Amino acid sequence: MASRTLWYPYYLLGLIFLINILNVADKMILGVLIEQIKAEFGLSDTQLGFLSGLAFAVVYSILGLPLARLADRSNRRNLISACLGLWSLSTALCGMALNFLQLLGGRLGVAVGEAGFTPATHSLIADYFPRTRRGFAMAVYSLGSPFGQFAAVTIGGMIAATYGWRVAFFAFGIPGLLLALLFRLSVKEPKRGAIDGLTARDDPPPIGVVARTVWQMKTFRNLMFASSLHAFILYGVGIWAIPFFLRSHDWDLATIGLWFGSLTAIFGGIGAFAGGALADRLGRSDIAWYLKLPAWSIFAGLPLAIAGFLVPQTMHALLLLAIVSLFWSAWQAPTFAIIQTVAPLRMRATAAAVLIFTINLVGFGLGPLAVGALSDLIQPLAGEDSLRFALLATLALAPLSVILFFRAAHALASDTAIQERGDTETRNPPAPV
Repeated sequence: MASRTLWYPYYLLGLIFLINILNVADKMILGVLIEQIKAEFGLSDTQLGFLSGLAFAVVYSILGLPLARLADRSNRRNLISACLGLWSLSTALCGMALNFLQLLGGRLGVAVGEAGFTPATHSLIADYFPRTRRGFAMAVYSLGSPFGQFAAVTIGGMIAATYGWRVAFFAFGIPGLLLALLFRLSVKEPKRGAIDGLTARDDPPPIGVVARTVWQMKTFRNLMFASSLHAFILYGVGIWAIPFFLRSHDWDLATIGLWFGSLTAIFGGIGAFAGGALADRLGRSDIAWYLKLPAWSIFAGLPLAIAGFLVPQTMHALLLLAIVSLFWSAWQAPTFAIIQTVAPLRMRATAAAVLIFTINLVGFGLGPLAVGALSDLIQPLAGEDSLRFALLATLALAPLSVILFFRAAHALASDTAIQERGDTETRNPPAPV
């Protein structure tokens, strides 16, 4: 039993890592297939931005809160496996779409399923790993983002180039159904708060109470705006990067998918893991480093991103944007680790959902749509380079995001929410790790 206790959290973390790969890949695969879908259905960049961004994000954000509420009061293992099954089935159904509306329906099904995954997963991780290891655990979880993008861009690009965009949807949807079954049968639901020496009452507070509680934290308010602005840039670039290279650098889909997917996965993976691990290390002496680190990493990546969209040489652009992914992927693990640390026990999933609500509505909802609409607007003047200048325009928000991350870090140093857990829990001796 003791040996099982030691390895089991890492088995759980490995499954969550694999699921997060599909979570990101199924979300981002549409960006890889945009040019083929545009040609078949005759869509504009604005329509594709709506399909890949706003339509998905509105459903994702609205349902994220009630599903997080469900995660705070019910079995998170069952919720995660059900959500994974739903979005995987919906991804496969996208491959059967015969028009814009049917494809939209499939994408909304993906949004419904994915809405319940992240808050429940964050809460589950927090009950398997203590605060001093939470950054590491979130870093492993966050590695799913660059690996998921790699899978979507590289594998999805090669499948689409060889067999067409419909087969790419099938290839990413079907494995998720099998993984959902494995997760349901092999994962145990842990006792809430035991790892932190806490005991939760059976009645989590109403969602309005959760929203007021986290909004009163200066850390949370600044973090919400900082993360949303950064996500606006990340999702705008993430969805439109492949079309940018196809239009402005004239590479074919399979080649650009292989190079861009591989480089961003390597550099982004290093950044995602290092962000959480380094935050754990620096945070031992000053917890504010959990948020200073994202601020400095975004600041360091900005000039490289500007250069990446301006240089005429394709390989130089690829390398620059890959290095940007190293810096700009370091924010996620420390950010979400802090939310699970400062939020009261029975509010953890819902607090994460409140943050994710704004990140997805502003970032994933408006980022791709804004880039697509701006590209259409300036196309008569810029021609094929309209997308290049639309992407450059989004980078103007990066300095504001940096400032807000620093403000959140400053507030965290004295935020009494870390100690004041409210009346939803009582403190016990911590469970052995």
